[in-house]
Amino acid sequence: MVRYQKGSIYLDGDANSLLETLSWKAVSSGSNLSLLIPYDEGVFLGEQDIDSLTIVSPVQTYLDLQRVRVRGQEAAEAIRSAMEKTW
Repeated sequence: MVRYQKGSIYLDGDANSLLETLSWKAVSSGSNLSLLIPYDEGVFLGEQDIDSLTIVSPVQTYLDLQRVRVRGQEAAEAIRSAMEKTW
């Protein structure tokens, strides 16, 4: 299993209000979480609720991991292999 020290969250709303609510602060470097506001709602297609968390579809996870350096493509291929078993 590939583990990362950094995560990403797609937001459907205002990032500043989330930062305020959680008492988080934006930093210019060294972050361990990226808050992403997508251009459109396509990233939310096929979202799933798992353990009270809404996550993107396996396909979106695969696409996102393809762009991650340091073993991102390896993780993406693991996701793809798991998806292929359900086809």
